[in-house]
Amino acid sequence: GGLDYGKRVVRDYMFELIRAVVEDYDFEGLELDWLRTPQCCEPNPPPAVVEMIFAWHAELKSLTRARAQRSGWPYAFGLRSLPCLGQMRSVGIDVPAMARAGLLDFVVASNVHQATWDEPFDRLRHELGPEVRLFGVINTEPNWLPCHDPAGGVSGTRRMYTTPELVRGNAAGKWTLGADGIESFN
Repeated sequence: GGLDYGKRVVRDYMFELIRAVVEDYDFEGLELDWLRTPQCCEPNPPPAVVEMIFAWHAELKSLTRARAQRSGWPYAFGLRSLPCLGQMRSVGIDVPAMARAGLLDFVVASNVHQATWDEPFDRLRHELGPEVRLFGVINTEPNWLPCHDPAGGVSGTRRMYTTPELVRGNAAGKWTLGADGIESFN
């Protein structure tokens, strides 16, 4: 479960928490993580709920613009998202509409913990436009195939951070596919 942003009390509460971060701390931007648990409201919400959630993001963008104006420095606003933007819309977050409205400075497209190797940055660029910077993510695991270390008696998933070649190869692939930058997560 997650909070239902279709409810005004949830949006107000989260806005105040985020407002405190934007106004009271010295960060360079704000990234909302809609990837880890992409639950914003009931699945397949009616258009009115999607519009309310869109308006809430617009309020956040106004907050970050005001911070940039006060400080004289850019204050980027973006989000972590599944690369399947239709799936994001089905949980109430219309990423392409947000991009068209100029609300997003960047989008970090990823797969939660599993690294992506063929991220469709060309499709994302087409859907989000040239103004939105796209970031690829180097995640914890190259894939979810289990492995076993007989010497240590340990079973589990492989970790990319233990293999420099995997990390470099994953980053190079994302650059080649059109990412504007690379983010490391987990």
